[in-house]
Amino acid sequence: MITGRLFYFLAVCSLLFFMGIVWLLIKKRIILKYSLIWFFFGIGMIVLTLVPGIASDISDMVGISNHMNGVYFFLDGGIILILVSLTVIVSELNSRVRKLAQECAKMEKRIREMEAREAEVEV
Repeated sequence: MITGRLFYFLAVCSLLFFMGIVWLLIKKRIILKYSLIWFFFGIGMIVLTLVPGIASDISDMVGISNHMNGVYFFLDGGIILILVSLTVIVSELNSRVRKLAQECAKMEKRIREMEAREAEVEV
């Protein structure tokens, strides 16, 4: 069972984490689309902190004998979800950068061709 001091410490840390995500959204440092996974992670942390019996019950249902191993298992699962979502985001941004670079190269080529035609007309 969680002692009183540990309970309050975990509750404060979870709330600070969640408020940090909200603050980053308000300051427009992250976009809502990318912060949803962090919201769910923060809400999960708050729920598991305020109702510690849930972690024990879920660990028992899954068949994990030691409840701390269950907590680590769920944290690892959350971290893997975050890593996968970040990988998807980076992949999308990479393809967008590639497309923009190609468009920029096409525009530069067009400008050079127009300048060359304009130079021919002036001569």
